[in-house]
Amino acid sequence: MNEKETIKNFLSIEQPMPLLMSHTSTIALLLKGARKMFGCNLNTGKYERLEFTKERFEDETLHSFQFSGLINYLIFLEQIGGAFKPKDKPTCGKTNGIFRCLYYFSDMSNETKINAIVTLRNSLTHRFGLATEKKLKNSVPRKFTLSSERNSQIVELP
Repeated sequence: MNEKETIKNFLSIEQPMPLLMSHTSTIALLLKGARKMFGCNLNTGKYERLEFTKERFEDETLHSFQFSGLINYLIFLEQIGGAFKPKDKPTCGKTNGIFRCLYYFSDMSNETKINAIVTLRNSLTHRFGLATEKKLKNSVPRKFTLSSERNSQIVELP
């Protein structure tokens, strides 16, 4: 099996892995769970607002799993950035898995935007919040807004 096939099987939501029926990729399970909680198509990952179903509305309130789904996506990015590096790209010099994943595998080239996503992950997982404090001399406090609107921008900076 070549490198691309191995990665495809590792990330495929079709589990267990075809050639190793006793192995299930936890990263693939994380991705599938994130897609389900966030309201995405399980097979394509396309956001389809599937979280807005009758079952998610009770007592005229929305019981959304988007917050947990977003955390899972950020953990997914962190795991991919820690596990893979393309042979054809130079080492980025960063140790953060999310930064490495976005640097290696996305078209996002703006380091400020990538760092904002890293900061969002830290804020959500360590503080379960959408705002940061200014702790370091060079750091910028951030306030994040989550939206269910369709928007091509993942991160919008002020």
